[in-house]
Order: sequence, then structure tokens, then C-alpha cells
Amino acid sequence: MKRELTLADLFAAVREEQALKKRQRAKERAKERREESRRRALENSPERWRPPFVRTPWVQRTFGDMELTRTLGQFGVLVGASGIGKTSVLRAYASERAASTKFFTLNGSTGTKAGLEDLLGDAFGVPNLQGYRLYRAVREQLGCLGETEPSGNALLLFDEAQDLSREAIRDLRALSEADHSLPGCAMFFAGNESTLRGERRSRSGRFQDDDTWHRELRTVARRIAVDRRVDSVTEEDVDAIALAVGIDAASDPGAAGLLLQVAELPGCLGLVEQLLRTVKARGEPFTAESLKRAYEDHGRPRFVEQRELHSPRAPGAPATPFANHPDEVTQDEQPASARAFGRSA
Repeated sequence: MKRELTLADLFAAVREEQALKKRQRAKERAKERREESRRRALENSPERWRPPFVRTPWVQRTFGDMELTRTLGQFGVLVGASGIGKTSVLRAYASERAASTKFFTLNGSTGTKAGLEDLLGDAFGVPNLQGYRLYRAVREQLGCLGETEPSGNALLLFDEAQDLSREAIRDLRALSEADHSLPGCAMFFAGNESTLRGERRSRSGRFQDDDTWHRELRTVARRIAVDRRVDSVTEEDVDAIALAVGIDAASDPGAAGLLLQVAELPGCLGLVEQLLRTVKARGEPFTAESLKRAYEDHGRPRFVEQRELHSPRAPGAPATPFANHPDEVTQDEQPASARAFGRSA
């Protein structure tokens, strides 16, 4: 005979179901904690560690340049030394404004007319189109991307723009211009100082000195919103990076000054990141001595050890963290590479 369910049975079933859901939630939270712990362990692993992206004064200015370029719907040009951080800045901006921004890294093949068409076709989902049909399809999608912006303009970012050919630059200009039926878009180009690839040579067999990609860009583009050149980072930029990894220029002027010295060499911030990652991989704190050992272990010239770290940098104080000794050659008498690290010629 089937037993009738009572009110107590119903309450017991509800409690059992609630307990089951509670146990399931607990298991899910435990799994999430384990995954988060594993993720943090990987991120904090010395081998995988990278310095955080820092909004230095130079980064803020470049962000402003890209924003102005978008607002005006024109071209922006950034010519900078290798290792100064152009790629990191463009990637960070594209990540923050992903809904209306596309980022491209050019090279020897994608910088040509045909290579650029393949690059844009893959990025916008129309790989089988070429020429006019391709650029019309791309502009239709750019119009949709620009609808999310107050200015109505999408922004295309091109890194390693020194690999652009003259024909590719002219195609990009045509792509950027609006007509009666389709909107245009803004474009920002970043690259090194370099001659135009694939161009006619002079009688001597060399490129003409003025055949640079940014000069050609200025020639074919009707409007340039931003035209900036950056050859080195500033002390404020390096101090901001040092502070982000726990190095205070006031309390540890030696380490901060050493990073500034390194940033003034070819490679700029790329070399700074290399040193910081080396010290982190060794499990050592960021001090002047650990950074100095990392620098020398990479095959760089050794520092002069018989020098005293001077006090926190004051206005007019030398950028190097080492003070000159009377019996050593003065900085004016040393080669530039020696002066940068306070080494004797």
C-alpha cells in the first residue's frame, strides 16, 4: 500500500535539495579557487613574469594622439626608436577600445599592396575579395565599428609601418577617405626611422635620404592630425615604471638611476624589461646590485665598482647613479657609450 506524503516529507525533500545545491556550489567555488590559484601561480612565476603596463607620461600623450586622430578622422604618425614601447602602447589602446579599433602588425610581406589586401581581408572576414570590392566591404564594416564612437570614426592602428610600400600607403589613403555612400576611418601609423622598401634607388645604388615611409605618408595623405617623433624616454617615464615594480627613486636612487641609464641605450625600454625579468627569474629583489649583475650577465660592459651612489636625484643632478672620482677621466673625455654607464674609456 502506497504511503501518503506528509508535510514533513515535503520539508525533508526541500531541505535535501537545498543541501545538494549547497554542496554543488561549494564544489564549484572550490574549483574556481583552485583555478584562480593556479592562474596566479603561473602569472607570478618568475619565468612568466613581465613588468606591468604602466601609463607613463609618454603613454598618456600617445593615447591622446590616437584619440585626436580618431576624433578628426585623419592620419596619425609616430616615429620612434626601437624598443621605446610603440607596440605595447598601440596594443594597450586597441585592447581598451576593441569595439571600434583594429590593430595590425606589418612585416615584409603584409606591407606590400597584395599582402595588405590579404591582411585586411582576413581581419574583416572577406578573404576572397581583392581591389575595389575588398575595400568597399572593409569600409562597410568600418562604418559599423564607428557607430560606437561619438565621432563616428573607427581607428586602424598599424605597427612596424616602415614595412609599408608606396602602393600600400596609397591604397590606405583611399580606404580612409569617405565618399557619398560610405564613411571613412582614421588611421594611426607607428614605425622606426627607415627608408621606403622596394623603391627606386639612386645612381649610387642606395636609397635617397628622403625616401622614408613617413615622408611618403605625409605626401599622399591630405590631412595629418598628429605627426610625432620620439627618440628617447624621459626620466619621468622610467621613474613611473620603476615605481610600478616597487623601486622608489627617492628611497633607492641607485636602482632607479641604473634603469634610467639602461633606458638611454639602444633598445630603451625593451632592455629595461629584459633586466627586470632576469632579476625576477632569479628570485632577487630589485636593487641596484641585482640589476647591475643582470646587466653584466647579459654580456654587457661591466660597471665601475669604485663609485658611490649619490643621494636622490635633485634638479640638475646627473642621470647616472654613480659619482665621478677625481682620478678618473671626465665624462666629456669619454666615448658616448662609456659615458652612459660611467665607465672609463
